[in-house]
Amino acid sequence: MNANTKSVRQRPGLICSLGGFVILLLVDVSAYAQDADSWLGLGLSGTYTDNIDRLEEGGRDEAIWSAFTEFEIAKDGRRYDLLLDGLLDYRIYSNDTADDEFRGNAFGELIFDVVNERLQWVVQDNFGQVRQNVALPDTPDNRENLNVFRTGPRFDFRLGQRNSIILQGFYQRTRFEDSLQNSEGVFGFLAFQREVSPRSNLSLNVAARRIEFDEDSTFSSYDLQEAYFGWESIGARTRVDIEAGYTELHDIGDVQDGHLFRLFLTRNISQRSALTLDLRSELTTTEDTFRFEQQLRRPDLTTQAIAADAEPFRFEYAGLAWATGGNRLWLDAEAFFESREFTITSANDRDRAGLRLELTRQFSENVALGIFGTVTEESFDDPANDFDENTVGLRMDYRPSRRTRLTLVLERIDRDTDVENLAFTEQIATLTFTFDVFGQRDLRQDRRLDR
Repeated sequence: MNANTKSVRQRPGLICSLGGFVILLLVDVSAYAQDADSWLGLGLSGTYTDNIDRLEEGGRDEAIWSAFTEFEIAKDGRRYDLLLDGLLDYRIYSNDTADDEFRGNAFGELIFDVVNERLQWVVQDNFGQVRQNVALPDTPDNRENLNVFRTGPRFDFRLGQRNSIILQGFYQRTRFEDSLQNSEGVFGFLAFQREVSPRSNLSLNVAARRIEFDEDSTFSSYDLQEAYFGWESIGARTRVDIEAGYTELHDIGDVQDGHLFRLFLTRNISQRSALTLDLRSELTTTEDTFRFEQQLRRPDLTTQAIAADAEPFRFEYAGLAWATGGNRLWLDAEAFFESREFTITSANDRDRAGLRLELTRQFSENVALGIFGTVTEESFDDPANDFDENTVGLRMDYRPSRRTRLTLVLERIDRDTDVENLAFTEQIATLTFTFDVFGQRDLRQDRRLDR
């Protein structure tokens, strides 16, 4: 595997979407600066790794220089709601072990109120990285950019004080940087919703989509339909969202069907402790799981462990997260299991399980020290590709002034596999300087700049 074989190309679809993020960020910056829920930072970082190729033997060392921006914008305007969350990074490989590249993850949503909350226009964009081959390590030549753009109208018709009908349509455009699975799709959604109480509602929902690929001679188009009941309840300490029903896939004359189940539960155990449970079982697509996993955690520099699969698959997911702490000591823990079973090509089937722990101690208002670790195990239809990957690290944060931050991250990654020359060890050191243009994040919130 040669890190010089990949030529990084920014395709027009990606450039347009990222340009949209920049425009939204620059619109009325003074208003964001006065908003307690908004924050924008600019920074520089330097990273040293002793094994950029992630090989058991022959891996090269590299010094990486980066310029980045990270942001969290939440704005409720008179006629629009805007949400932007992301970390975008341009990196230069000083030893030329890889081509310079643009990477990061970002999510944006703009909801424009056309007619008094009865008619809205929605624009969404998800940008990030996925792997070209999920059985291989995350390296510069094994990842590519993915952008999923969606836009369309939403109609909300009130039927009395408690009932409403929601009708929504989307156009979706999916663009991969290198893979050929680019596609376009149309979505339709209809719901009848009943307000059971001021904090809960029951709904009956139907949804349909049509996906067509640009390379229609290589990949087959398909239709996916869903019908399900929904229940949403928001209490003083507990929120529950449940969707349960039936889904059907039509692909080249074949019909496959099965159950649909989604559960999201969050419980504030105490004022400083919260538990979150997320369960899913559904027929879905690469784009949907990309958007789902991006929204599970705040966007960072992580390459998602998914690939450009054109084929729909059954996705099973179970995740449990716990966050607790006091004034100066915090613990974040997460465990998950996910499974992908493809509708046609069983060779792509895989299971993935993991555990993440992070303990942080704040010694003063300006100084914090944390340790973190992750354990990941991935299994494939072909057991020869199975691997375990573990990470352990130390993180030091220092805020020399109200608007500046210094962060040092030291980490070690170990991968165990039977694949020849891919059972690697890598040691990484990253020093980051961040300037808060407006808003301010405390030391606990800043957790996204690990390589």
